[in-house]
Amino acid sequence: MDIDGDFDEDLFCVTPPDEVLEAVNEATLSLLPTKSREKYENAYQRFMEYRSSKEQSKVFTNEQIGEFMINAPNDTYLMAKVVVIFGIYGPCRREELCNLKLADIEDLGSQLLVKIPCNTANKPRSFIVNDTYLGTYRKYAAVRPSNFDCNRFFFKYHNGKGFKQVVGVHKFASIPQIVANFLKLSDANLYTGHCFRRTSATILVDNGADLTVLKRHGGWKSSNVAEGYIEESLKNKMDVAERIVTSISGAHIQCKGASNVGVSTSTISKTNTESTSSINYEVESTLTGLSNLIGNCNNCTINVHINRK
Repeated sequence: MDIDGDFDEDLFCVTPPDEVLEAVNEATLSLLPTKSREKYENAYQRFMEYRSSKEQSKVFTNEQIGEFMINAPNDTYLMAKVVVIFGIYGPCRREELCNLKLADIEDLGSQLLVKIPCNTANKPRSFIVNDTYLGTYRKYAAVRPSNFDCNRFFFKYHNGKGFKQVVGVHKFASIPQIVANFLKLSDANLYTGHCFRRTSATILVDNGADLTVLKRHGGWKSSNVAEGYIEESLKNKMDVAERIVTSISGAHIQCKGASNVGVSTSTISKTNTESTSSINYEVESTLTGLSNLIGNCNNCTINVHINRK
């Protein structure tokens, strides 16, 4: 047959007929042992559910991070502490931590300037580490072996000593679980390599940052992706509840005050003072009475009308 000439496309159809597919499926099922077929099918069903689920890493709270940084002994956890610092201040991916070079870190005296030259978005970014944890970084950098020629920043640290061995990407992915185990948190295995990046985004938003600041902080281009890194933290829920109850309480006070307010104005006995002074005094007395009755007001306009007889 001349492949360059005209041909019938039906002759080149490689999809097997439906009856053949059905026969293959039946033959496949018959390969499973009769007694244990149910176990195999249940395991397969759990695997398929696992594939379709999108379980995200758990995040640390401010208090948990502070507890680890203060109480974890440096002889064992110094390198992990520096990873926590960079991972949250960054917020850095595990690959970014692994590829961080000595030249990417600049000690400015009172703070660190850390540059991330390349990431998945191909957009370089930088971040600052302030003096709060500057001493922790310097302790780790001070034990770097002097004859270690590799330009990667992170090196192996064990029992208070540095070794001429770089830290692999899988070690960075396990650091969140190491921190969770030290804090004795449940489900420590759910603190994965994305933990620090999600923790950083959650802490930032919980403290009032908007979406623009969040996207710039993490180098995200998509708003949906950036929002996906925010954990619905307990603090965030408490803040929402507080705003709601404050709004309801404020409305209740205003309604109650509107029905019962009777502001008395002070009058000045007949003296030789000018009428302007008398009006100012009455306005001041009126506002003083209102301030005692109305609270929790923001962006309000109060009109005071004084009818003088």
